[in-house]
Amino acid sequence: GGGKRYKAHAAGLQDTVLALEEARRTAHPHAEIHSAPIFEGATEFPWLNKPLGIEHFAKHGKLGDDEVVVVIDADMLFMDTLDVAKHLERLLCTGGCPGKRWGGMSAREVAEGGLRRGRPLAQLYGIGGGWLTKFDLKAVFGRHSKAAAVTRDEAVQYFSVGPPYVMYASDLKLLAPVWAEVMGKVLQTEKDILSDMWAYAMASAHLGFRHLAIDSMMLSNPKYPAGEAWTLDPSPWGGAPGGGGATCG
Repeated sequence: GGGKRYKAHAAGLQDTVLALEEARRTAHPHAEIHSAPIFEGATEFPWLNKPLGIEHFAKHGKLGDDEVVVVIDADMLFMDTLDVAKHLERLLCTGGCPGKRWGGMSAREVAEGGLRRGRPLAQLYGIGGGWLTKFDLKAVFGRHSKAAAVTRDEAVQYFSVGPPYVMYASDLKLLAPVWAEVMGKVLQTEKDILSDMWAYAMASAHLGFRHLAIDSMMLSNPKYPAGEAWTLDPSPWGGAPGGGGATCG
C-alpha cells in the first residue's frame, strides 16, 4: 500500500511496490502482514481489492472475535494514535452532522455505549442515501432484506460513512463476505470510485449494522472542513494539527 510506495520513493525508485518479504522485513516489529491473492478484474478496476482483500483477511487472518479492527484506505496517513474510545464524546459530530441525530440523545449518552457489537464506528462521508434508488435492493438481497426497509433519513444517519471503519472482528467476519458479494452486483450496474462505499453501506444495512457516524476521524479537504476533524482544538492531542487520532487521506 502507501507505506510500501513511500519507502520505494524514498529510495529513489519510480512507483515500485516492494516485494512481500522486503515489506515484512521493514515493517514495525509488532506488525503482521497479511497477503491476499490477485483478484480477477482488479487490474481493470482496482477498487475491487478493498472488499475482496478485506474478505480474505477476515476469513484467513489471525483475528480473535474480541479484537477491534480498523479498516483504512491505502492513502491514509496516521497523524496520531487512533484513540476513538478515550475521546468519543468530543469526537461525535463536531460540525458536519445533521442537528437531530441519535433519537435526541446527547453526545454523552451515545458515547457511553461506545463501540459495541453490531454497531461499528466510522467516519462520516457525503454519500448520502443515493444507493437506495441507484440499485435494485430486492434484486441484490431478496424481498425480505433489512436494506430494502431503510429510509433516506436512516441511510444518511447510519450508513453515509467511509474509512476509517472501526468494528469488532466478529462483526467484520459477518460483514466482509456480504460486502464482497454486493460489490460484484454493484459493478454490474455501475463502476465508480464510490462503488466499494455503496456496497459497504448496502451490506451494512442488510445486516442491520447501524453505524455511529463520527465526523472527526479524517482530514481531507481544508476548503470544505465541515464534517472533518479540522475544527478540533489540538491541545488535548499534543499539538497535532487537526487533532490526534485523525487520519489524513
